[in-house]
Amino acid sequence: MPAFDIRRLLEKYEEYGPDIFWVLWTKNPRNILLNYSALDFKRTALQLTVTGLGGTLVEPNVPSPSGVWEDMDRLIESGLNPALVNWRMDPIIPGFHTARMVHTLARRAKTLGLTRCTISFITFYDHVKKRWPEGLEAERDPAQQMEIADMIRDILGGYGIALYGCAQPWLSGLITPSKCIDGGYYSGVTGFTFETEKDPIQRKECGCTKSVDIGRYRAACGHGCRYCYATRHPSCPEARLFE
Repeated sequence: MPAFDIRRLLEKYEEYGPDIFWVLWTKNPRNILLNYSALDFKRTALQLTVTGLGGTLVEPNVPSPSGVWEDMDRLIESGLNPALVNWRMDPIIPGFHTARMVHTLARRAKTLGLTRCTISFITFYDHVKKRWPEGLEAERDPAQQMEIADMIRDILGGYGIALYGCAQPWLSGLITPSKCIDGGYYSGVTGFTFETEKDPIQRKECGCTKSVDIGRYRAACGHGCRYCYATRHPSCPEARLFE
């Protein structure tokens, strides 16, 4: 919604009124920046996905990391609290997410004051396999994923960034399981009181606090990410990007 349906998001923002706390997900914060005056940054958290692959074959229509970071610079200057911004390097795609790439991303995230990063590894659903670029390998077994997560944790730690795993139970002995919507954390940052009950609708491995999702699952998205689990049928607008 922030990237492709900002008008509807702002309508919902107005409809629900001033007492709601919002958690926005996006790979492209430009529309949030352009409409920041309509948002209450005291009640807005951002899950910002920057995998480092924007503009590549894997994320063909996602902005470049440099462009996203620049927009975030301006958003934080406009009043968005970096403590309410969670950087998502999600999904991790082995072979792409090298130590060099992680260092580059973490160095820039640190300049913005970001201190939290969430990862998960790519899941190859059947419909994802059908559109995955030929010759690109990305699957790793849990032991190999542990090695990669260990590498990422060590690098991010050097920049003062804590690493969390999103619904990755086999990594729980290495990195902290995430709560992408974390009522307890948001309460501590904002001073508001939020519920901390786990959302029963989400997956067993998901630690998110109970919330209301106003997004539209499998709605049109122009990013065209090859790993997208929400795009299944070739008639979907996203699928046409691969034809």
